[in-house]
Amino acid sequence: MTRPATAALPVPSAPSEGRRSLISFLLFLHMFALTVAVASNELPSRLERNLRNTPLLVPYLKLLAMDLSYAFNLTYGYMDAERGTVQDTTHWFEADVKLPDGSQLVERYPAAGMWFGRFRHFDNLARRAASSMDNTTEESVLPHAIARHLVEARGATSGTIRLMRSDLPTEPFVLPNLTPHAIYEARILRAGERVELFKIESAADTVPAAKPDTPAATPGRSGK
Repeated sequence: MTRPATAALPVPSAPSEGRRSLISFLLFLHMFALTVAVASNELPSRLERNLRNTPLLVPYLKLLAMDLSYAFNLTYGYMDAERGTVQDTTHWFEADVKLPDGSQLVERYPAAGMWFGRFRHFDNLARRAASSMDNTTEESVLPHAIARHLVEARGATSGTIRLMRSDLPTEPFVLPNLTPHAIYEARILRAGERVELFKIESAADTVPAAKPDTPAATPGRSGK
């Protein structure tokens, strides 16, 4: 019995020379961007820094989420039990506010589900706020801005805002402190068009927070 003849499969044609050249060039640019990103990640030389800041390279590295140092989220601090450990630290803002109808609203910045760019924006704000916690004239500046936004956008009348922190040491055999804790907490009070923060020092004792507008302001009061 003779086997029926099968139709020959069409042989795919090779890309044209121009297309191959374009693909090779794009791959070269991609590998060049990766090389610059890795080589200039930490303690870059002037040449590496200049290459990294090339106008066309900056948005591409940001698209690849390679525009930050490998250690951008590490805090070289310590916990009570393990001094000198390096911690992988996460910061975020939490706000519990009361709306005009009496209901409670809980907001978190950044929050899961945010657009990537907006998430990064608030993530950087939270880290910046955490870095100023030792400065009494600056520690309430960013919390005050977020509180004012909640008052203007949501109509909040009062509430509490916190800067939260969660630590995960990267050193081996060190128990992580996975329980989030507030490193800054203040009451939000609204008086007409003014928004004021009163920093909470302890559960039973509160003192006004520093005014963010002017360093020479009366210590403890934050509002505008």
